Amino acid sequence: MAAEKILSVVAAKDRLLASQALVIDLAKEVLRSTDIKGAVRTLVEAAYKVVSADRVSLFLEEDGHLVCHVAPDRSRIGSCIPFSQGIVGLVARTGEAINLTDTSSRPDVFDASLDAASGYTTRSVVCLPLRCADKTIGVLQAVNKKGPGGEPVPFEQHDERMLDLLLALTAQQLRFSELVMQREKATKQAESLLTLVEAVSAERDTVGAATALAWAAVGLLYCRSALVFLREAGSKALVCQAAVSTSGRTGERGLRVELDEEAVLAKVASSGRPALLDTEHDAQEFGRLVERLMPCFGDRLQMEASSASSALCAPLPETKTGEVIGVVVAIDRLLTLGDVEDAQPSQPSSPSRTPTPPSPDLASGSQRPRAVARRFCPSKAMGSLLRRKPSVTVGMSNDAEVGPFSPGDLDTVGVLLRSAVNILRTANLYDQEVRLHGQLGALVDLLTRARSLAENAESSTLVAFVSDQGRKIFDCDRCTFFTVDNFNAQQLVGCFVLPTKEGEEEKTALYEIRVPLKGIVGHVAKTKRPINIKDAWSDPIFSRETDLKTGYRTKTVLCAPMITSNGRMVGVIQCINKNGGHTFGADDLEMLNMVSLSISDVVQKVLLQNSYDTFIRSDDNISSDVKDMFRFYENGAKAAAPKPPIRIAGNKQLLAVVRFKSMGSRSSKLVLPEHMGADNRGQLEVFARWDADLRRLQEDSVAMLSLFQAVYQRLHLESFRTSPEALHAFLKAMQAKYTDTPYHCWDHAVSAWHMTFLLVDSPAFVGLLPPEDVLGVLLAAVGHDVGHPGTNNNFQVNSMSNVALRYNDFSVLENHHASVTCTALQEEQPNLLANLELSQRQRLRQVVINSILNTDMIKHKDAVAFFETSKVDLPGHRRRNEPLPPDACLKLGSALLHSADLGHPALPWKAHKRMSLLIAEEFYTQHQEETRLGLPTLPFMGKDPNNLRELAPIQVGFLQFVARPLWSAMSFAAGQDTLSEVVENIAGNMRRWEELAAGEEVPDDQPYRRPKQRSICPPPSHAAPDLLPGSIPVCEA
Repeated sequence: MAAEKILSVVAAKDRLLASQALVIDLAKEVLRSTDIKGAVRTLVEAAYKVVSADRVSLFLEEDGHLVCHVAPDRSRIGSCIPFSQGIVGLVARTGEAINLTDTSSRPDVFDASLDAASGYTTRSVVCLPLRCADKTIGVLQAVNKKGPGGEPVPFEQHDERMLDLLLALTAQQLRFSELVMQREKATKQAESLLTLVEAVSAERDTVGAATALAWAAVGLLYCRSALVFLREAGSKALVCQAAVSTSGRTGERGLRVELDEEAVLAKVASSGRPALLDTEHDAQEFGRLVERLMPCFGDRLQMEASSASSALCAPLPETKTGEVIGVVVAIDRLLTLGDVEDAQPSQPSSPSRTPTPPSPDLASGSQRPRAVARRFCPSKAMGSLLRRKPSVTVGMSNDAEVGPFSPGDLDTVGVLLRSAVNILRTANLYDQEVRLHGQLGALVDLLTRARSLAENAESSTLVAFVSDQGRKIFDCDRCTFFTVDNFNAQQLVGCFVLPTKEGEEEKTALYEIRVPLKGIVGHVAKTKRPINIKDAWSDPIFSRETDLKTGYRTKTVLCAPMITSNGRMVGVIQCINKNGGHTFGADDLEMLNMVSLSISDVVQKVLLQNSYDTFIRSDDNISSDVKDMFRFYENGAKAAAPKPPIRIAGNKQLLAVVRFKSMGSRSSKLVLPEHMGADNRGQLEVFARWDADLRRLQEDSVAMLSLFQAVYQRLHLESFRTSPEALHAFLKAMQAKYTDTPYHCWDHAVSAWHMTFLLVDSPAFVGLLPPEDVLGVLLAAVGHDVGHPGTNNNFQVNSMSNVALRYNDFSVLENHHASVTCTALQEEQPNLLANLELSQRQRLRQVVINSILNTDMIKHKDAVAFFETSKVDLPGHRRRNEPLPPDACLKLGSALLHSADLGHPALPWKAHKRMSLLIAEEFYTQHQEETRLGLPTLPFMGKDPNNLRELAPIQVGFLQFVARPLWSAMSFAAGQDTLSEVVENIAGNMRRWEELAAGEEVPDDQPYRRPKQRSICPPPSHAAPDLLPGSIPVCEA
């Protein structure tokens, strides 16, 4: 018995010695390993041999966590758990070993649900700390010891002591190997980071630097894709500056992400803290993130992005201020054999050993796994790929297994990002400098060449140039130049330039669109205020019609009105889609306002000069007759269409026709009364109205003289001391020289004179002209069509009449009218101007000639241009009771008489229709004569005045394209809506012609808005002496 006991003790000692010898031999193998990877693998293999466990795992401490380095289940490698969880956490926290012979006895540290989930049965566990210098640097865990026959047996105290001895012998070597590895890793990382930073810094512009940074992140993190977002200045949005993939493809930059629409990026950008996501633990957040970033990947890369399973979002923080200037997003961490270690026992497998299913780590608890990212390999990571073609990255196979990112990845990429921030800042400053330099250069070029193009009246070239330069100045995809269609107040004409390529040559093409007065452009045109929209489709003002028709997607919009120096809005400049996914900022808006202010006057001038060309191109639905009419009124004889040549054989007959057969005197109806009684004192009240019936003035000499006398006093013309006999002689002579044509007769002269008086006396223009100019324009109105033969300048020029030969084909009738009028003023006795000083007579003659010559329709656009573009502040002069400068007075007087000459559209419908039929009769007679003589004709003049439905479209065109633009421009220049009723009345008459064109009946009695006029006061008891007998004293309102 004693012998057996002695033999048992000896056997135990031999066994202990043998175990110790084994442990020492195994420890020597571990100590011979010079790298941490080999040392860890050798240690785990030694543990298998020492205790014959079914499974052995090794955890090492990293950053306050325990990370699994070796495990039989490959999926558990890289799992990261805190010290507070599971058996492994308990051992690491306390520094004491735990030996559970029966795991079911310790439910406080072992979670049986893990076995239930994996199907693996854990019976016994021994767990020991790996300590070095009184510090736990890791934990070794062995599970399910196997007996000699492979049956499960509990771990003995002997097993615990042998493992403890093994760990004690190897701990120092593991620590040393880890330090060596970390140093080598840091050196390699530093070298690689230096290479990456140099590559990133080699790019001067923001996009280039961001793209280099994205490729650096791909190589450094060994991930499938990387995106770089930078914060937009002046907003809370992130804009994608680069998107790259290991497939070698580059995604689409420019995606704009508002921080309030993407939670993950917003959190990273606002807090400055990184985020790690994967489909297993953050399915919803990760899915929303990938869906939001999908446009960055383009069509080819979207399939890759749709299968993504993990993401890393890291901020780009400023070193000093901590401000986050952007976010880097990495997608799908790629795993290779270098990233995982599959450490199984090296002993030969026993036939009795049955494969066991994977089991969860006993220490993992509920902690999520994280892939190991410590094995940084420069040759894999980058290999100077920034300086190679993207195809080099094909070596980073897309078929590689993907896994989640780890905190170690954040540390690795953090160094790169902190170094890249200053580079990106510098690149951004460089971009700003280049952009500012380009903007200023383009702006100077725009202002210089715009004036040159305006002098040459090249509207299409100017519009194309403005649009092209606008794209450069505002760094946008399109710059559209809209002009207000004066002929159709509900439309805008837009022109923009797009780059095209013909062969190898880069060119630009001009495109024109017509849009209704709505949407963003319509809003700016109506409000005359600029607007800056960050997201067009989400803005209620934006109209999607154009985008839906063209397929073009409008994202960001900057729009400003073009307002001339006199306050007239002539157009709208719209910039669309800021390049690089950015939005337009306050500096862009300020620049656009400056551009608008600088070129609006130039643009207005050119557009007015080229309004006919724009009109001709604008609408194919407008009949050719109306366009011919417009051409005639815009350009006069110059636009006469060539017709069959004149038949010279009938020259004598032709000359007989074109002589002024109607210029012979007609009997005078004017008889100067010896006195005028009180019955005529109410003449001014009766006739100082726009809707006055002028037939009495046209037929009754007493009424005409009485009204002329009242006008003299009302307009303060008494200082000219005009005698009643001289006025009678002039009126008698002028009436006698008028012909009996249907329209251009004495009745028309009286009507034009009456409307001229209404204008110079209206609240819009009273006091703006000096007395001699007022008298001059009134006398010019009397004689502006004197001696008219009933045919226009085209007829005179084409027939080579005497008057055309005399005045060299230039405004022949107007020259004749001015000559006849001035001759009557000079020669009729008693002379109307006898009491005027020489300077007054010269000025009055100048006003008469200038005003009559400007009634030629080829000067029509000059009158419109004066009201549209004049920098003279008419309302300001009126408020100050200050006459205009002499040159401006000439232009205003001419424009007023021209408007009065075309004034019948502003009259009540009945009077307007009667005058329209009279001029149509005159035109029709001329057309018949031109046809008979073989002269060129204009179709619109051949409309039968008895056929209202056929005539109506021509009248609509006249009011829409000639009369209304003129009176609208006058109303704008006058200000304060003083002539708004006139414009409304013209629009009403135009609608009635439209009704007639549609075959509807239109009664003569129609509503009429009487324009504003100054009030007329009763005569005071102490009135001044009358200039003429029977004068009517008046007072101003």
